[in-house]
Amino acid sequence: MKPKPFRIFRVGTHTDSAGTETTFTREQLEATVKAYNEGEWRAPMVVGHPKGHAPAYGWVGKLSIDEAGEIKVDDVEKLNPDFAELMKAGAYRNRSASWYAPDHPNNPTPGVWQLRHLGMLGAQPPALKGLGDVEFNDADGVTVEFADYSTSTIGYLFRSLRELLIAKWGTEEADKALPGFHISDLEQAGRDRVAETVPNYSEPTEETTMTPEEIAALQAQAAKATQLEADLAAANTARQAAEQQVTQFSEQQATARRAVALTDAKAALQPLVTAGKLLPAQLDKAAEFMAGLDDQAKTFDFGEATGDNALTARQFMVKLLEQAPSQVDYSEQTGNVALPQNLTPSQLADKAREYQDAMAGKGITVTSAQAVDAVIAGKTA
Repeated sequence: MKPKPFRIFRVGTHTDSAGTETTFTREQLEATVKAYNEGEWRAPMVVGHPKGHAPAYGWVGKLSIDEAGEIKVDDVEKLNPDFAELMKAGAYRNRSASWYAPDHPNNPTPGVWQLRHLGMLGAQPPALKGLGDVEFNDADGVTVEFADYSTSTIGYLFRSLRELLIAKWGTEEADKALPGFHISDLEQAGRDRVAETVPNYSEPTEETTMTPEEIAALQAQAAKATQLEADLAAANTARQAAEQQVTQFSEQQATARRAVALTDAKAALQPLVTAGKLLPAQLDKAAEFMAGLDDQAKTFDFGEATGDNALTARQFMVKLLEQAPSQVDYSEQTGNVALPQNLTPSQLADKAREYQDAMAGKGITVTSAQAVDAVIAGKTA
């Protein structure tokens, strides 16, 4: 989740927390944007304006400047999801840009103003309406931060008054009236206050201030929504697994039913093979076809339409084949010729040998086949 482009600074003259005015021209800010986008430096998004080792909740990826001279953050890289939820919920509505001065020793792009970090704050009111204030206090050199001007100015005024007291009556008397550590606390409070407009997650809405309890409630709702999404994903995974098991079981049942039907079909057709109604080579294919018939659908009437004649598809097939003529006769035959005088094949063979011997006595050689043909034809030796 990323915010839409949002403003962090603009062309103009701005006053820092020490009361110093600085003018930023369009040419300067254009150079800033160009150097930032072309360089490798990425400014961190932080809470407030930390001076120590505070964590970064995201990194400013790309800047742009529009016709009105306003600098915008076009892209945020590696934005912390929890922090993004808080920003979207309005917990950090205000923001403040901190800048390296062109001659700052740590400036990653020397010679131009450069973004140091982008501080996100909560309920601080904007001093520079729509953008923020300027702060130049930095131990390592000059930087610019946008903080609440009123608090910083008060600190600056008290610091000036203390220095005046020291000049006239000394440090001891000055400490009695304006202790230095109180003024330091006031100056730090000014540096810690920043303000800006709401990041464009959606259309601008009326500004509201959220309490810690409201923020906690939103975080709880976000956690609950995340858990619900995880539960839904787990339920979908379980449903898909169950559907796969049902499909596999159905396929196993269908395979088993097919095997039983094939066995039954072969058993029903075997008598037809024995009777010569079906050739042995035709048994397997006929059984496959018969097993594929829907035996639970409509019935067929074989002959007159009576209740006793109602047959299933498989029964009808067997009945039909039973009525077909025989394709083969397994009884003893001699070719396709009827035997004469009601002779059996063995008797015909004896008669043929007798004919063959008689013809041999006459000096005529006759083959066995010629002898059989002669007997069938009724010839004598």
